[in-house]
Amino acid sequence: MLFHHDSRAYDAAATHAAEWARDKFHDMTKSGMDKGVWLLQKVEAEEPEDRIVRARAMSFEPTETAIKMHVKDNDGWSTLSPLHKHALGQAVDRTELFNRKALSAYLDAGAWGREQVSAILTDAYQHIDSKRYLVRSTPDHVKGILSDRFRRMDSRPIVDAFVKEAMTSDKHLPMAVTDAHWLETSWNLRLMLCTTFEPVPNEVMAYGIQISNSDYGDGALSLRAFCLRLWCTNLAITEEAIRKVHVGRRLSDDIAYSQRTYELDTAATASAVGDTVRLLLSPAYVDEEMAKIKKAAESNVDPKTVLARLRARNDVLVGEAKEIAEAFNQPDIEMLPAGNNKWRLSNAISLIAGRKMEEDERRGCELQAIAGKVLR
Repeated sequence: MLFHHDSRAYDAAATHAAEWARDKFHDMTKSGMDKGVWLLQKVEAEEPEDRIVRARAMSFEPTETAIKMHVKDNDGWSTLSPLHKHALGQAVDRTELFNRKALSAYLDAGAWGREQVSAILTDAYQHIDSKRYLVRSTPDHVKGILSDRFRRMDSRPIVDAFVKEAMTSDKHLPMAVTDAHWLETSWNLRLMLCTTFEPVPNEVMAYGIQISNSDYGDGALSLRAFCLRLWCTNLAITEEAIRKVHVGRRLSDDIAYSQRTYELDTAATASAVGDTVRLLLSPAYVDEEMAKIKKAAESNVDPKTVLARLRARNDVLVGEAKEIAEAFNQPDIEMLPAGNNKWRLSNAISLIAGRKMEEDERRGCELQAIAGKVLR
């Protein structure tokens, strides 16, 4: 593992604390590389089958464990794979007859609940809705029921561009994969510079970039910078540099006709991702992010006011706000930095995010992004 010690390019840490942190960082990269390879294999293998289906040509049927979807085309009716919970939620949302909370209650009721949901959806799509939808499926599941304006982008060349620019460019320090998450309908990959920073005395940090995307409407394509506090591995996503919402021109009934647009959109996006990686990893940009952390550590904050604002925006739940407040107010200065400042509050949110990861990776990632918002 290579580490940078020259402050002429990067304001890198050089204290005894940094020596300890570098050892910890090295340990993180051991498992990170395996996770990265695993994720890239999953992305490479995932190639959804697309159909444009009119609402009245859709019906739903309960099975012993799930709900299946039937679609009709010129050759008659065909049965698709069971609906993934994400696609089922999309189908429910479009009817506006009941919400996700009611859907959960129905599904918790077992066979009777699945029968009710199937009947409601079939009736709704055959008699209420006259629109067309892009249905995206894999051999295992229907994973997305999307607008026919959904902009399809192939994740494979996009993540390839991200990794190639980050790992092979000679414009910045070497990088290492440190984490990856495959959430069935979305994914993210994290890489970090092979060095440490100390923007605040004894606050040893690592800096990295994350790419995330969904081929099924479960989040936009996003490229973000993040900082990791190595004492306790609290992570905060500090900046969102790219956010491309999947909205484009209306797809024709013939999916193959739109293939050229699909390829051009993907190529343009992959190029933009490569350009942005270079920006996020430039020494000037990284040092600017470290300066933000230094400023946050010097900025006093009223946690009650900030948490109330986050609650009002539905960024955090009531229970989460309580956990964050309790973490912030505890005397611990190992899991959290000392002080009554933005930096400590951001780390309190990151600490709770780490706990959430064990039971809900998706929510954990969302809270890490919220931790970064507090620093701005």
